[in-house]
Amino acid sequence: ILFDKTGTLTIGEPTVEITKVLRHAETGKRLIAMRAFYSILASAEMNSEHPLGKAIFAFAKAKLETGASSSADIVQPK
Repeated sequence: ILFDKTGTLTIGEPTVEITKVLRHAETGKRLIAMRAFYSILASAEMNSEHPLGKAIFAFAKAKLETGASSSADIVQPK
């Protein structure tokens, strides 16, 4: 644990806390199913050695394993 340059207490390991998925502006429907979204994220970052890629993979994998595929915030474009 350390303090970053802004004085924020930091664990030193990036994590994903929330996802935002857009809905179609006219229909209000999701542009992609959440399970497919998490599958794509996990597939894209599966072999990543970058800390952010690892964090994205861990988050997506956990969502797929727990079945919590509908907990993303949905953003309506303006």
